[in-house]
Amino acid sequence: MPNGQTDRIATSGPRADKGVAVLNNLVSSLPTGVKAEDKTRIGFEDYGPMTRTQSQFSEYAAGDLEVWEYMAYAAVVRAGAPGVGELWIQVETKGNTQVKGLPGCGSAISRPYPVTGDGRCDVVDAGGKEVAVVTANSAEDGMEQAAFFRHEDGTLVIVAQSREYPNSGHPALAELPLTPQQLAAIAGDPKFHLD
Repeated sequence: MPNGQTDRIATSGPRADKGVAVLNNLVSSLPTGVKAEDKTRIGFEDYGPMTRTQSQFSEYAAGDLEVWEYMAYAAVVRAGAPGVGELWIQVETKGNTQVKGLPGCGSAISRPYPVTGDGRCDVVDAGGKEVAVVTANSAEDGMEQAAFFRHEDGTLVIVAQSREYPNSGHPALAELPLTPQQLAAIAGDPKFHLD
């Protein structure tokens, strides 16, 4: 493990701080009418907080290059609509081996997690960037939709959403929190290009 860590997860220091920054940047990227709320689980207290972050060492690449994963989860609501949805983001720094550098939907199809099961992939233009957006046919075992963007240096950003926040005790939203275009814009945003 790097930097004297005893396991993969960084709970303090600059790497943990980057995980918090990912969450804060995700929340500040939400469009008008959608906001993150730090909800409390109803009947699922042992599952931990609904809004949370995680920073973890993934692997070494090219000798001593540290590959890190920064993740954040947020409960989201839509103005004037009942229910609570979920947003999830993962940033995998350069050197990661997750999607083998395939372009467009090739990368998303090779590793569609956190979307599982059958579905489709569309390439969405987000400010001149091609972002692969995978949409599941159902949301039984994962997120309903995810946007995948790989930067030129290999950094991978995945942003996913679902109408329901599983194991929260809250009812689901009637529709997804964001449009595919809004989801793609977050995935392609340079502020998530981390090292």
